[in-house]
Amino acid sequence: IMRTFGAIISGSTALRYFLDDDDWSPNDLDIYVANDNWDPLLASLTEADSLGLSLNPPVLLDPRAHPTPKPVDPRTHASAKDWRSVKTLYTATGRKIDVIRSPANNSMTPLRFFWSTLVMNFLTPDACVCGYPSITFQRFGILK
Repeated sequence: IMRTFGAIISGSTALRYFLDDDDWSPNDLDIYVANDNWDPLLASLTEADSLGLSLNPPVLLDPRAHPTPKPVDPRTHASAKDWRSVKTLYTATGRKIDVIRSPANNSMTPLRFFWSTLVMNFLTPDACVCGYPSITFQRFGILK
């Protein structure tokens, strides 16, 4: 699906790929997609029964053990002028997938506006890119 729609994975999941340790784990998956591929990607993700993704959070039997996730707060992503839309999808177990629509026909456009160099990394089906490897691998980042 990522290759078909030119989507990339970024944010904390991409950082986790580069900094693999047991001290933390990402709380969601951020998929960035080019403006023109937004609708087809969302349709593909939500219509594929095998993926089991939903636009609505699941109702879990024990909400104390698995609190219902909240939809994405747009302030957690690049500034509003640098992305067009965010749609949160949910797995059957309540994990979040945020699909972020780029304002351009390039999935990577919003990455340059991120709040920190720590999350300026991305994964594609064929490559993994670390924006600032010398400081990221030392577990340092620069805040904007």
